[in-house]
Amino acid sequence: MSVYEMASHGGADQSETWSTESLPPLASPFASAALFVDPGLPAGVGEFFTEHVVTTPFAEALSSYDEADLEAEAFEALRAEFEDDGFREALEGLADEAAARHLGATGAWAQAGEAFPAATSEAEHYMEAVAAQADRLLGELEAQFGERPVDAVTAGEIDAVAGFAAHEAGGPLDAQEQFLKKLVGKVKKVVKGVGKLVKKGVGAVAKMLPLKKLFAFLKKLVRPLLARVLAKAIGRLPQDLQPIARTVAAKFRKKAPGAAPVAAPADPATPADPAAAAEPTEPDAAAPPAEEESPWSAEALADEFDARLAEAFLAPTEAAATELVDHVAAEAHRAVGSGPGPLAALDAGRQQLARQLVEAEPGRPPLAEMEQFVPLVAASMKLLKLGVKVIGRKRVVDAIAKPLAILIQGMVGQQAARKLSGHVADVGLRLLGLEAERTADGMLGAEALVATVEDTVREVLSMPAASLQNELLLESAVLEAFTDAAVRHLPAPVLRPDLAESETDGERGIWIPCPRASGAHYRYKKYSVVQPVHVTRPLARAVVFADGETLEDRLLEAGLPRFPVAAEAHFYELMDGAELGQLAAFELDGEAASYADGAREFEQLVPSRPLPIPHPKPRVVVAVGRPGPTPDRRPGTVVFRLKVPGLHPRRRPPFAVRLDLSGHRPQLRVLLRVGERNAHLLVGHLERQRHVQVVTLVRGLVGPPVRHALAAAVHRMLVRRGITPAEGVPARLTDALADAIGRTVATRLPAAAAALAAAAKDPADGVTLTFTFTFANRAAIGRADVGEPTLGIRSGVDHDDD
Repeated sequence: MSVYEMASHGGADQSETWSTESLPPLASPFASAALFVDPGLPAGVGEFFTEHVVTTPFAEALSSYDEADLEAEAFEALRAEFEDDGFREALEGLADEAAARHLGATGAWAQAGEAFPAATSEAEHYMEAVAAQADRLLGELEAQFGERPVDAVTAGEIDAVAGFAAHEAGGPLDAQEQFLKKLVGKVKKVVKGVGKLVKKGVGAVAKMLPLKKLFAFLKKLVRPLLARVLAKAIGRLPQDLQPIARTVAAKFRKKAPGAAPVAAPADPATPADPAAAAEPTEPDAAAPPAEEESPWSAEALADEFDARLAEAFLAPTEAAATELVDHVAAEAHRAVGSGPGPLAALDAGRQQLARQLVEAEPGRPPLAEMEQFVPLVAASMKLLKLGVKVIGRKRVVDAIAKPLAILIQGMVGQQAARKLSGHVADVGLRLLGLEAERTADGMLGAEALVATVEDTVREVLSMPAASLQNELLLESAVLEAFTDAAVRHLPAPVLRPDLAESETDGERGIWIPCPRASGAHYRYKKYSVVQPVHVTRPLARAVVFADGETLEDRLLEAGLPRFPVAAEAHFYELMDGAELGQLAAFELDGEAASYADGAREFEQLVPSRPLPIPHPKPRVVVAVGRPGPTPDRRPGTVVFRLKVPGLHPRRRPPFAVRLDLSGHRPQLRVLLRVGERNAHLLVGHLERQRHVQVVTLVRGLVGPPVRHALAAAVHRMLVRRGITPAEGVPARLTDALADAIGRTVATRLPAAAAALAAAAKDPADGVTLTFTFTFANRAAIGRADVGEPTLGIRSGVDHDDD
């Protein structure tokens, strides 16, 4: 590893501030039918509002803060220190690997009753192997360092005992190995964070000494974390999981004057039966917004792990801390539970409804069948999406089921189902090989109808609670959603002519439930049109991913020798319980070294950055400022894969951002991850004294696409720290950071040629440039008072500023 640091002098003026054609209503979409059915900001805060109204107590004058303030500051300091993108990515990798193994094994069994237990056993064995390795690793560290004080162990010593090089050369991703490496990184962060608090005189963490106590708590919390990852991967999700990290943070958080009280956690006693989940429920005014992140996302699970660690370390006594981690372990065991769970019930419900529609009496509305199916969809929504509360009231179920039954009555029965199956097979013939499936039984067409119904239910139940109370509005919403869903899932010959037009500029396609080899356990849909793409360099430059990286970057980093290149764009839509590893298992034809590795080939469609090629419209719209470091897993999310012969371009976040509020002067670090190709280009330019090219290259790495993604990341980071930025602050702050990075490179990087060359020649993949910005206070962050940063150069891009 090569490490180089330089300090830039001067800086910005810290005193600078910012001023403040129409159709009949309820018409069927089918061609041959026309069915009708009877914080404003508090004064004086300026552009930045924060719940933390006092500065950190760790710099000096600890006596000026009361015990609650100290505890809150210590909790936030520990969470900030523990934060680790790499650890979250490792959890994603484990979920991808386990989910792919589970789904593949499920499809291997002919009997549905045998499939889930057998497949679950295989996934459990995989995760148990990971847990056993983690236990062994933490045990070795405890044996080596257990009797030493927290400030007497270095990161290098931990790496040496763990047996992992700090930053090894890039290669195919092994999910288990990645998790163990990132667990070591988490250990180093925990030791460092606790050590800081000990040095600052925070007495609560003294009970963690010697280190064996710290390792004991880590060991007890890792298995519950892996149990939740396994439950997420196999779809065995309990309906009562609460956003633990948010609840724990509220316990420690200080309140700004006039702040609203934190809502108490919901009663965990929720019925396990999906139909029972559809009992009358009143609106929850304190519920989070519907778009809030699921508690089952890898980011939420990692955040919960960090929050629980911090909570244990700040418990008043060692006995209290032990009781807390034991409770977490028991809670995880209860949460994961046993049995297939609601997602398996939805799988079975889809198949049952498809059979019922084939066997139904033609022309008779299948009302009872709809009334059975709607609650199953509602239960999965409650499970996967926070904020969905009013989804099960019987009146709402009836109001949705009745018009749906009437709308599809002309498409049920064996004759109609067979005809529809033929049309579906014709559309998907080239792509999915549907000629190999039996279309004579009508199931293919019935499944398309079920998918249409399910999308309709989801769309309607996502409406505000007040809208669900209005029957006329509800019926109108059912028709509108059903029409949109029919266009997406049903071929043109069965639709009205005005609806049969393509939703793209190219050939019209439909979405078909997949994988076809999984025994009807569908986890994603595939678009029936594969789009050929002649990738020129300008086109590759115009394709910008959510993290700011371009297709040009991806292809060149993957080894593309020259443009243009012929490629294919494949499009997928995620369903309940989907993990990208499942797409890797069934869509990459064994091309990936592992399912977790293959998952990195799939990218999310972001409406703000549309593809410059024909593509289907995403059903889930990504809110401004919400793009995450990896594609969303919500049902309806569209992801795509660009298939280039001989290449495997993979997602690689080009930056990371860190905010440290634990000191008297906040620090913000931007980690610019330079891939292997660009790193050697930089070295070549420096060796030839091409300093203009050096600056140009680095400025390009923080150009407009990356700035847009960086602003979203800054916004998310501030909100996670309890800071609510005013509109426009993240973008102005990001622009100021990027400009300062350019200035620093122009003035300092040429002098660092030797350090950069050494880092680029290191076996590790790529180079990381770390720019550390120090602010006068928290308000200066909101004013974008950015001075000149220090510069650090390290080999490798697979670290998280540890």
